[in-house]
Amino acid sequence: MSAAKSSVKKRVSESETLKSEKVKRVTVEDEFDLDLSNDIKGIMSALQQIRAKAQKDGQKKNEETISSVASEIKSKLDELRNKFEKESRFNSKFMFSIVRQSLAKALSKSSKECENLLKNETAKYQALHEKFCKEKAAHLHALKGFSVLAKSYAEGDIFLSTEHFAPPTHTLDYTFDSNLVPLKFFTGLRKFSLCFLLNEAPDDLEHCSLMSSVFCTSFLV
Repeated sequence: MSAAKSSVKKRVSESETLKSEKVKRVTVEDEFDLDLSNDIKGIMSALQQIRAKAQKDGQKKNEETISSVASEIKSKLDELRNKFEKESRFNSKFMFSIVRQSLAKALSKSSKECENLLKNETAKYQALHEKFCKEKAAHLHALKGFSVLAKSYAEGDIFLSTEHFAPPTHTLDYTFDSNLVPLKFFTGLRKFSLCFLLNEAPDDLEHCSLMSSVFCTSFLV
């Protein structure tokens, strides 16, 4: 009996020991699970903080990168603009120089042509002027000779015979009623001279032709 009771007590004590150990184990496991959960939460929080910081750092880095790229692009654009302005100025100056040279050549060519035309026209004018002066001198000389002859005949200082008006070649034969030139001759001569000076056609062509021949012959003798 006593042995049975002792075995029963031993079993009861072992079961209680097992229960207490089991309770302790559960308690430890619960504590471990709680600690693990807290650790996991801490890790997750740390990861979230790291991710947020990484995002902030990445955003800041991206902003810095974008700002740097924008500055570089702006610098390149300014450089290209300055280069384009310099080339535009150079091209403008070059084109202006070409246009100025073309205008200078055209003006030089035109001035030479005008100078040549002016020289030709001046030469023509001088020739015409000389011809006019010669014809004028001849007409004045003829008029002066006619005036002297008419005045001398009117005053009776000289007598003109047909020999003074005879052509030297004797190709024409003139016959008069007397050896002295009649007054009708000077009248016709005056008409012929006026017609000649005024460039008009005379009324009596045959008589004026005779007067012109005699008049010209008188100055040639």
